[in-house]
Amino acid sequence: MTIYDDLKAINKDIAKAKNIKWQKARGEYWVVRLTNIYPDYHVYLSYDITSGNFEVQAFVKAGVL
Repeated sequence: MTIYDDLKAINKDIAKAKNIKWQKARGEYWVVRLTNIYPDYHVYLSYDITSGNFEVQAFVKAGVL
């Protein structure tokens, strides 16, 4: 699996949480896990206003390219 596949599955998992408190908790957990698994990526948690859900996003660090 690639990081993009992981992010897709993780964001579905976060969206299943019942309220914003639990979405944020799941998101923070996954940010720590993905940072350890993929050290060449900046991984962060963002809040999507349109859907009302938290999302984990990542991009490649500048020194890696």
